[in-house]
Amino acid sequence: MGKHRRPKFEDAIAQLEQIIENLESGETGLEDSLAEYEKGMDLIKQCRTILGTVQKKIKKLTADTDGKLVKKDTNV
Repeated sequence: MGKHRRPKFEDAIAQLEQIIENLESGETGLEDSLAEYEKGMDLIKQCRTILGTVQKKIKKLTADTDGKLVKKDTNV
């Protein structure tokens, strides 16, 4: 029905923390641990992509003569 949406950064971090907790508990079997690890790696990749996008947006901001942040017109 709906398009699969990627989690927001904060949601992805929360999911990663849960995965780490599950793996560190030692209560997860080998197959489930591998699946959780793969999911965690995908979440890390998503977080890095989000951070990269935000970093580019921050670089577009510059200070004007009054010290206020303004958006710089660039084609990034």
